[in-house]
Amino acid sequence: FPDFTQYQEIHWNGKQLKPVWTDTELNIMALEVELLQDTAAVLAIKGARVHTGFTQDKHTQQPELTYNGSFLRAQDLLPTIGYNEDMELMENRYRGDWGLEKLGTRMSPISDSVALSEDLYSPDATWIEGTIELSTTSDQVAIGPGMLVNSKQQNGRNYFTYSLESAAPFEWYFGSAVYRQESFDFGEVQCHIYHKPEHIYNIPFFKKSFINTLSFIESRLGEYPYSEVKLMEIPFYQEPHYAFPNTIAISEKEGWFADSTSFDNRVYMEFTIATNLIAHWVMQNIPVANVQGADMLRYALPECLAMQIIQEQYGEEGIDWLVTKKQGLYARERGTEPNIEPSLIAADGIDYLEKNKGTIALYALSQSMDSNEFNRSIKKWVKGLNEKGTFYDLYLTLLESEQIAILSKPEIQELKNVFEKVEP
Repeated sequence: FPDFTQYQEIHWNGKQLKPVWTDTELNIMALEVELLQDTAAVLAIKGARVHTGFTQDKHTQQPELTYNGSFLRAQDLLPTIGYNEDMELMENRYRGDWGLEKLGTRMSPISDSVALSEDLYSPDATWIEGTIELSTTSDQVAIGPGMLVNSKQQNGRNYFTYSLESAAPFEWYFGSAVYRQESFDFGEVQCHIYHKPEHIYNIPFFKKSFINTLSFIESRLGEYPYSEVKLMEIPFYQEPHYAFPNTIAISEKEGWFADSTSFDNRVYMEFTIATNLIAHWVMQNIPVANVQGADMLRYALPECLAMQIIQEQYGEEGIDWLVTKKQGLYARERGTEPNIEPSLIAADGIDYLEKNKGTIALYALSQSMDSNEFNRSIKKWVKGLNEKGTFYDLYLTLLESEQIAILSKPEIQELKNVFEKVEP
C-alpha cells in the first residue's frame, strides 16, 4: 500500500476484514480471502491519504494534495495486489549495500517468454472498463479518465461521473481545481481545455495544436481512439506532463503562461501537445510487451511522430531546436546513470535514453526512409500484430524498407550502430 495512506475499513464481498499481519516499513499487509478460479469478488476500501509535518520536505515531498490544484495517481490511494515490481531496488550503485547482485538489465530480454506475454502498461492484470465518481468542493471541478457522463451538486459538494470509453490499463490520475473550461470540436471528437482562470493567453495556441495533431493522426495513423479528449492544467511542481485514458495533464510551467510569440516556446508547446495525443493512439493500438525496448514504443515513437508535426509546422529550424535540446538532456543525464547504459534495442526503462537519444535516432531513421513510408510501415506492422509487440520486431521491420535497402552498406551500418551500440 502507498505511503501516507491509511485504510480504516476493508470489505471483501461485504464482509469486513482485518489484516492477518502488517509490515509498516515495507507497506505490506496480508488479508485472508478466498477467490476461486473464474469467479469475481468485490473489494471495498474506506481510507484516506494523510500527510503530516512539512509537506515540501526534500525527502518526502507531498505535492499531490493542495487546496487548489490536487493531482494524484490512483496508485497513490489504492493497494497493489500481489507482488509490486515498483518496490524493487534497481540502482546497482545501491544494491551492493544490501548484499544484492548487480543487475545486467532493468527489464526482461525479449527471449523471456513470460515477460513477452505481459502487457507493459498493466503487467499484473487485464485492462479494465468502468465508471469513476469523484467529488470535490463546490468551487472546483474534479477530473478523471473517461468521458464525463454526469455532474451534480449535493450537500455543498460537486460530483462528477466519468465512464471509460474502452478498456484501459489501471494508470489513472485524478485532479481537482478551480478551472475555467474551453470547449471545441474536431470532427466527431469533443475537445475540452481546463485551465487556471488567469491563464487565458495561450488557449488559442493549444486549440490550434490540438487540431494540427488530430489532423495528423487521422491522415497518417488512423482514427483517434477517443470521442472526447481533455487537457488539464496542473500545478508547476508536478512532472511536466502525463497522458492517460482520453486525458492529458500538463504542468503550468510547460506553456500555460509562456510567451507564445517566442519561436522556441511555440515549438516546445506544440511538441508537448502532439506527443501526448499521439501517445493515446500508441497506447490503444499497440499492445506493448513488457520487455527491453518497450519504452521506445511508449515514449520514443510518439515523440518521433510528433517531430514530424514540428517539421511540417516549423520546418528544419524547429527540428534543429528540438534535437539540440534533446542532445543536451541526454549528454547531461547519462552522467547520472546508476547502472550501465544499454543500447536502444535493449533499452530498459531509463527515461533519459528513450526520450532523448531514442527519439532522435528513430526520427533520423524515419527521415532516411521518408516520413510517409515510415508511417505506412508503422500502420502495417500494427495491423499485423498477432501478439504483443516489441520494439526490436518493429526495428527489423523498418530496416526492411525499400528506402533503406537502396542506401549504401556504410550508411545502413551507421543507422544500425545508433540502435545497436552504445557510444563511449
